[in-house]
Amino acid sequence: IYLRPSGNLHTSSLELGRFVQLLLDWGETDTDLVIDPEYLSNMEHPRTTLASDAGLRNGYGSGISSSVVEGFPWLGHNGGIDGFSSMYAYSTSRDVGFVILLNSTHSPQAMQRIAKLAVRYLKADVAPPEPPGASVAPAVLKQYEGYYHDANPRSQAAAFLQWLLSGRTVRVDSDHLTLTSLLGQSTTLIPVSETMFRLPGEPEATRVFVSTEGRTVLTGGDLYAERLPRWRVESIRWPVLASSGIVLTPFAMVVPWLAWRKRATGFWLLKSMLVLCAVAFALPVIGIYNVNDYTIGRLNLWTIAMFAGTILMPGAAVLSFLLAIDAARNGVRQALKAYAFTVSVAALIISGYLSAWGMIGFKPWNS
Repeated sequence: IYLRPSGNLHTSSLELGRFVQLLLDWGETDTDLVIDPEYLSNMEHPRTTLASDAGLRNGYGSGISSSVVEGFPWLGHNGGIDGFSSMYAYSTSRDVGFVILLNSTHSPQAMQRIAKLAVRYLKADVAPPEPPGASVAPAVLKQYEGYYHDANPRSQAAAFLQWLLSGRTVRVDSDHLTLTSLLGQSTTLIPVSETMFRLPGEPEATRVFVSTEGRTVLTGGDLYAERLPRWRVESIRWPVLASSGIVLTPFAMVVPWLAWRKRATGFWLLKSMLVLCAVAFALPVIGIYNVNDYTIGRLNLWTIAMFAGTILMPGAAVLSFLLAIDAARNGVRQALKAYAFTVSVAALIISGYLSAWGMIGFKPWNS
């Protein structure tokens, strides 16, 4: 659906189209003022964030968010439920808008392609705005260098995962900044002012550096990352990630243990407890991969698996560690002793990390 200001909306049954038409016309119809322009402005731009206090207008307002399509700035939103997804957007210059409705919730790429086609058609005779830029002294850019770690999880239930997998390093590169993610992907931050920056291709500033409570923050949109000494993060991240790999190895050890059961000494209770550590770790992972936004809050097989795993992990970790001590006193082979202590300590590290995030006994369903 393509829309223009004060146009006739032929698809009158689509309330979303009517709403976008109203936004294009600054909240007015031919006869009435439905939305006060001041209220509409508050909806279109964030007013209560640290970024907005620093002067950044791009972001998420009250139900309306900023986006960039084909080099043009847009305002709008998207969403969906089981069976369909939708998107509406209108140009910040209020000349055109569009609505997209899809009878699927599994086509985000299709949604993006259709949006690009709509913009190419609606803006065919209009050139994208010239991206802003500013010359900033290297000394000013230098003060933003460092490691920045995410501190605003979208889902608190997944915050412990985001903390492990997030983080970025900012470095000065000639007349701009380079932002490198944990996985090594680099992005250029182009200065718009001494504090505001944009990504390549963006028509306005979308990131800002702010000092708050003695800490430097990189924020804008859904990003809020605090500058921290990297060693503080890595001293937790890598032991937990390494432990996650170690604690799964008993699954592989089951085969040789069973194959050599006639030649190997016993200690089957210890071996069983090590396997239970692996099972406890695997259950939440399997649960997370099989739930979605609609089923994670319900009592089902996958949410029960998530709950059971977080309960089993600390118990299996403590018992396997105690059994490893007992086995060491009773002449267990050096290889099994070292392996049992390694796995049980790994399970204890994971249990401690989950406990720090309040995830022991995590019950995702609403009862």
